Amino acid sequence: LYAISPMGVAAAVASGLLNSAFLGMGAVFGQRIGMSSVGVAAFMAVTIFGGALLQWPVGHASDKNDRRNVLTIVCAGAAALAVLAYALIPVSTTAMIFCVFFYGGLVFAIYGLSVALVNDRITQDEALEASSSLLLVHGIGAVLGPVAAGALMDLQGPGGLLTFFALVLTAMAAYGVWRLRVGVA
Repeated sequence: LYAISPMGVAAAVASGLLNSAFLGMGAVFGQRIGMSSVGVAAFMAVTIFGGALLQWPVGHASDKNDRRNVLTIVCAGAAALAVLAYALIPVSTTAMIFCVFFYGGLVFAIYGLSVALVNDRITQDEALEASSSLLLVHGIGAVLGPVAAGALMDLQGPGGLLTFFALVLTAMAAYGVWRLRVGVA
């Protein structure tokens, strides 16, 4: 599958890393920055709601443009939002929660973009095997995400979660730029 769509496979791994780290460590992050239980719930819900609500415009953009470009822009934008959310922690929890709405809108679209990118390059007979392989590599990322994010949070404090997001997304965006330059999906 990697030979067919290296960027699609990499995005599936990145999606697993990011989404599992958010779901596994997001509440810990919220608690450690001093949010109340309601604040933690709002942080988690707003991020997921952004992911649900912005699927349509991101998917629409990927249907009209080169999916590799859209995926690269989504990763770069989400990385910037993770950095902004980190900077907003001491300034305003409300502003940080507003920021993660858009972060979620981009990050939760990455897996769908990876699937679409791979599906563009396979035959219908290969779809089942490709889907199961993408789920497997996504799962590998999902196993590693909370562990890596938790380790970074131990080193850096609760903001380490957002640093983890920014690092993974920046690496994926850089990989996307490189794949676009070499002309391979």
